Amino acid sequence: MAERTCENCSKPFTARAADVRRGWARFCSKSCKASHQERSTGQHAAYLHRQADRDFDAAQADGGWDEHKMWSSRHD
Repeated sequence: MAERTCENCSKPFTARAADVRRGWARFCSKSCKASHQERSTGQHAAYLHRQADRDFDAAQADGGWDEHKMWSSRHD
């Protein structure tokens, strides 16, 4: 076992020696790893932004799922 310091919250934690050799012992918990990864990549924020855009577009549509069918029959 090896004493390590979390790269996200700076708290000390104990990690297995095999994990240290693999380079895995960087964070004290999954939530600290996720917080660090989100700050680095911004993937979750981008996902939420795409979801909000999709929901907004759906709310703006007049005819719902079959709107394209109604549009083509009105403009033929």
